[in-house]
Amino acid sequence: MAQIIEKKRILVTGATGGIGKAIIRAYARPEVEFLLLGRDPVQMAAIVLSARENGAAVTQHVLDVREHDRFEFVLNEFQHEGPIDLALLAAGVKSGNNCGKEAPGQAKRVIDVNLQAVVFQVETLVGPMVERGRGQIALFSSIAALDPQSDLLSYSATKAAIRAYAAALRRAIQGSGVTVHVITPGFVDTPMTQRHRGRAPFLISAEAAASKIKRGLDRGEKYISFPFSLLILARINSFLPPALSDRLSL
Repeated sequence: MAQIIEKKRILVTGATGGIGKAIIRAYARPEVEFLLLGRDPVQMAAIVLSARENGAAVTQHVLDVREHDRFEFVLNEFQHEGPIDLALLAAGVKSGNNCGKEAPGQAKRVIDVNLQAVVFQVETLVGPMVERGRGQIALFSSIAALDPQSDLLSYSATKAAIRAYAAALRRAIQGSGVTVHVITPGFVDTPMTQRHRGRAPFLISAEAAASKIKRGLDRGEKYISFPFSLLILARINSFLPPALSDRLSL
C-alpha cells in the first residue's frame, strides 16, 4: 500500500512580489500545498507554473489584500479542505515623500496594506490555528522599523507597528501551540527596492532572503533578521543621541 504523505499547507500573501515569489520557489515541493494571493495576474501565472513544476499543489487568487471580505472567503474556502500550517503574510507597499510630505492618499494606502490588512489576516487565521493547537504565523517587518528612514515615513511607521503587534500577539497566544515570527529584512533586490530612490546598503538577492526566512522558520526562530551587518548598524544607531543618530541614519 502506498504511503499517504500529509501535505504542508502554506498561505503566501504578496505572492507576486519579489520576496513572495522567492519564498514560493524555496518551499515548492511535492509535499506542499499553497494558497497564493497576489495582485499581478501575469506574475501569478508564472509563479504558479513554477511551483507546480516542482510538484507543489497550488490554489491561487488574484486579489488586493485590502479586499477583506474576499480574503476571508478564499481563506475559509481553502481551510475547508484542511488547516493552514504556515502563513507568510508578505504583502506590502513602500513609498517615499518630499520633505516630509507624502502624496495625497499615499500614507493611507501604506497603512491599509502594511498594517490594517495584516491585522485582519491574523485575526482570520489565528482562531482556527489556536483551536487546532498548531501553526506558524510569519509577519514581515523591516530594518526600517529599527532605524526609521527619512525617505520612508509611513512605511517605517507601519513596519515598526508590525513588530510591536507581533510581539503582543505572541504573548497573547503563548502556550497555544501557535508560534509568531517576525521577519526583519534589510534591502532585498526586488522591484520594490529598485524603485527606492535612497541608498540600499548591504543589498541581498531575493533568493538569499527566502533561504534565510525558510531556515529561520524551520528552526522556529521568533526573530529572523538579515543581513547581520545592517542589523548591527541599526541597533547601534538606536542607542545614539538623536543629534548623532539622525546624521548617521542608514
